[in-house]
Amino acid sequence: MRKVLLTAALLLFLLCSGCSDGTTIDKSLVRTFISEANVTQGTVGETMHTTWFDFTVNSTRTAEEYGGQQPEDNAVFLVASITVSNTIDQEIPMYAADFMLLWSDGFNTPLVGWTDTQFPQAYTLTAGETVEYDAVYQVPVDGLTVPIAEEDVLPSDSGGAVAYAIYFQEYFEDDTRGSQFCVTVSPEVHDPAE
Repeated sequence: MRKVLLTAALLLFLLCSGCSDGTTIDKSLVRTFISEANVTQGTVGETMHTTWFDFTVNSTRTAEEYGGQQPEDNAVFLVASITVSNTIDQEIPMYAADFMLLWSDGFNTPLVGWTDTQFPQAYTLTAGETVEYDAVYQVPVDGLTVPIAEEDVLPSDSGGAVAYAIYFQEYFEDDTRGSQFCVTVSPEVHDPAE
């Protein structure tokens, strides 16, 4: 079975064509899109095993600058170092948008294009190849950190703060969905005044 080119992120963009970076969407769309039946939950440092590849969110951090670029006003970059390893005996088409960042009332795909340390817009993983890139997301600056309960499947609000998860959804050529992977992240927030 091959990975379908239409990723979860692209499908969400089709469902919410008016959305742009930093725009939130109805909570029910995010909650409806993720079914609890097929979710593998993980944490930073834990390897997730998909049908085609393994991936590990190695670390996350916030940044007010990345590769000479700065986020928009009232936003910060959330940078996730992610390792991806091809586990099948064929090439896999991959996209930066494969790894979405979800929170209770929104989502974002990685920003691309200004450094070679970021995920490329599109790339191919050869059989057995392992790559490591940064997924750089722009997120609202308010309420970034929150402890996430182990039983939480979805990112959720907690005391006014925002919980985040890096999300991947398997799609197959016959239009069926496979497993979903949600890696919860609580990035360390650096006070700009420090």
